[in-house]
Amino acid sequence: MTHFNIKTFTGSLQNQTVQLINARDLHSLLKVKRDFSTWIKDRISDYGFILNEDFSPVLGKSEGFFGRPSKDYHITLDMAKELCMLERSELGQQARRYFIQMEKAARQLAQQQLVIPTFLHQGQMSPLPQNQIAIDKDRYIALLESENSLLKSNHGKPLHPRKGQRLDEAEKSEIKRLYAQGMTKAAIARQINRSESAVGVVLKK
Repeated sequence: MTHFNIKTFTGSLQNQTVQLINARDLHSLLKVKRDFSTWIKDRISDYGFILNEDFSPVLGKSEGFFGRPSKDYHITLDMAKELCMLERSELGQQARRYFIQMEKAARQLAQQQLVIPTFLHQGQMSPLPQNQIAIDKDRYIALLESENSLLKSNHGKPLHPRKGQRLDEAEKSEIKRLYAQGMTKAAIARQINRSESAVGVVLKK
């Protein structure tokens, strides 16, 4: 199968967030022999594609140094698939299957829900079982970056947890605070330089 490299981007049609592509890029990918302007206008007219539902016209790059901007079209993936079929070529069929795979991957990504162990969610008890809450992806990434920063702050050297010393009240409070923010037991143990088992004892109480 031919390797396709066509840029998709997030746009809005009828106040709905959708994935779009530039029709001019598709025209180039399909190696259509007719010029772009004639091709896209004929396809829209002949097959009833709907303005602001299937596509949106936009100004493109200027043609020449003093030329007028070209007219581009941002189209949905569904419209792109139909345009591929209309070409009735092997390249068009391959491109259509490519867009189907892109949509499938996008749906799978949207369905993924990140969960982390904690016992609070915006100051309220979590309704999820097993002491878990759902958080948005950006929040989860921020927590991972926080853990990574802790490791870097130790200059790559392994941490050696303090042993034989009882946890004081300040350390216990810090453990609970960090756990409420979504940090794992292992990350908390690294941050306060204590064993993970000691952290676990505090959280069981």
